[in-house]
Amino acid sequence: MTSDIPSLIEQNWQSITSDTLWRIKSLLDAVRTLIADIKEEEHGDFIITEGDPTIAAGLYTFAVEEYGKYLYLKSLEPIDGKYHIDYTNEFKKHPKKFDRALSNLPKECTLVNLGKKEDPWYHDPNVHDDVIANFETRLRIFYSDFDPNNANKIPKHEPSVDVKLLKIGVQKLWEIVDFEYRKLLSEKNKK
Repeated sequence: MTSDIPSLIEQNWQSITSDTLWRIKSLLDAVRTLIADIKEEEHGDFIITEGDPTIAAGLYTFAVEEYGKYLYLKSLEPIDGKYHIDYTNEFKKHPKKFDRALSNLPKECTLVNLGKKEDPWYHDPNVHDDVIANFETRLRIFYSDFDPNNANKIPKHEPSVDVKLLKIGVQKLWEIVDFEYRKLLSEKNKK
């Protein structure tokens, strides 16, 4: 095997797998703490938010990505008693981990904001302005940027976040990860 494909004995594979689930739970705890400090009040057709839910959503994207890593680790079958991890092309690849997580999670875990169409007559199923819990959203939240083609006109803004939707996603992902974590510990204790 090449150095890009390290081999882990079962004990080390179990350790990194359970550690990944533990870190997801820790990230979700941090997101819950940040969300608890956010206050929302409805005023007619709009909501006034006190506090900034975007950092919570950014941390949530880390949890989603790590869930993709967990799914990759879980998919591995031992060969000759070892788990062979494609470290470069799978374990460390942000897009692959997000794709794996987002395609396996329920929809309520994949969005941090539902897009709103300005024209109710317009419908194109290939066009949406939902904010997905992915790498691009994380970059938009944590890093300042601008459009280099219109640098003096259009700054890039952080995505909008629906606090209620984020709370639902966090709770659902917590339940999924907690179930997987307990199952993994139970299997480990049986051995």
